[in-house]
Amino acid sequence: MLHILLMPLDADSSLFFFLGCADDDCCCCRWGYFSAYWKIIATALHNVTGILAYELLNEPGPGDIYDPIYYPSDRTQLLPLYEATHQAIRSVDNDTIIFYEGIPTDQYEGEYLKGSTDLLAPAGPGGSEYADREAFAYHVYCPPGANEYVCDGMIDLAWVWLNRTKDRMITGTHASILTEFGAVGDDPASVRLIDRITTAADLIKQSWFYWTYRSYGDITTQNSHTETFFYPNGTLQKNKLKALTTTYPQTVAGRPASIDFEFNRTDASFYMEYTTTKGDCNVVDSTSTEIYLNEKMWYPNGYAVHLTSTFLTKNVVWTSPQKNYIYVTHSPCGGGGEGNGITVRIVRR
Repeated sequence: MLHILLMPLDADSSLFFFLGCADDDCCCCRWGYFSAYWKIIATALHNVTGILAYELLNEPGPGDIYDPIYYPSDRTQLLPLYEATHQAIRSVDNDTIIFYEGIPTDQYEGEYLKGSTDLLAPAGPGGSEYADREAFAYHVYCPPGANEYVCDGMIDLAWVWLNRTKDRMITGTHASILTEFGAVGDDPASVRLIDRITTAADLIKQSWFYWTYRSYGDITTQNSHTETFFYPNGTLQKNKLKALTTTYPQTVAGRPASIDFEFNRTDASFYMEYTTTKGDCNVVDSTSTEIYLNEKMWYPNGYAVHLTSTFLTKNVVWTSPQKNYIYVTHSPCGGGGEGNGITVRIVRR
């Protein structure tokens, strides 16, 4: 299924207003225009199949462009805007996920130095009622021209920052989403950077989006000839694609805290373990784990799947009804239902 993420242009585009306000009436006016814009979008598209989420504002600017010393607080300047927009969207669409993002420079500078954050604490724009229908969006980038040592340090800091911000989310927002990373080429150093970030994301089971698929003349990008999936002549950047299409579980019929998986980018071996939930005896999908694997790039001569389980192995089976996917299914009732420890190993032939 095609999933569509709806988002506006970057906040650094001239089409967007700055976040600083001289008076409350000015702020309310701007919030009203912005939230009305999103209400129109949600009204038109909330029943369209494939809509994954609404991302309210991508990379909000760090201040008033007319006041170089002005620096807003995420929670003081951004959160009220997000709350007003949340209310507008929820008046017509109560279900679609909302992504919201803090000021990127605050993530990279202020949060690292201060050791605190204010956007995520203690709840997002929807509060506790909508904690399961919103996600905190963030980006992980290295400075242009930075070497791998600098990038490694920034990536490590990004996970420290993310864990710290989540610890402060006491009453809301269960999820986070890495909505941008990469913007690199097809060379070995770029592939190592991709591997570094995606491996770290796997460890914390973090979903991500690579930037970017194709340029389309984007005025906000920096490396339009290298950072997409294609060379200027239209041929595919295969090394990059391979690095981004590693084996991973798309859905898991198990207890979230029990899920652990790892992909070896050298020999393509994949290991996963989880403890099953009971599932619904009348709903097959609630007992099926779906794993994606790129057969052409990682398993050109085929693969083998090895399963083990705490209970009888016959209660756990795997099938591959379509290319690039395997399904591991356990019995919903009786032996092999709830509490079954399952391991999955995939090796290439």
